[in-house]
Amino acid sequence: MKRQDRMAARARVWLPAQLEEGPQPTRKLFERAEAAGISRHALCRIQQELGVQTARRGGKWWWYGEAHAYLFPLKKLEENSTTITAPLTELCIVDFTVPGGVRILKLPPMTKVST
Repeated sequence: MKRQDRMAARARVWLPAQLEEGPQPTRKLFERAEAAGISRHALCRIQQELGVQTARRGGKWWWYGEAHAYLFPLKKLEENSTTITAPLTELCIVDFTVPGGVRILKLPPMTKVST
């Protein structure tokens, strides 16, 4: 068995045990994992594999299991949040070739197409 596979196997057991008591700050998990001989990379791979959730609260990133998901409720989208009611007049594009990294394009006024 490769070292990488052994570390992943340890992380599969170690991570759920850490999250049983509740959400944990990511930084603390990384520190404890390192002390247990588990790399940050292995921990992140296993986090995705096990479906461990992440959320940012109070300026910190937290990892939590499904049992504690109620502590980090998702913000519900408003009913019509995807509907655009006003005509678009500008389009912002991320462009790292220009100073500031953002280019704003003015869109031409929309006209009705007759059929």
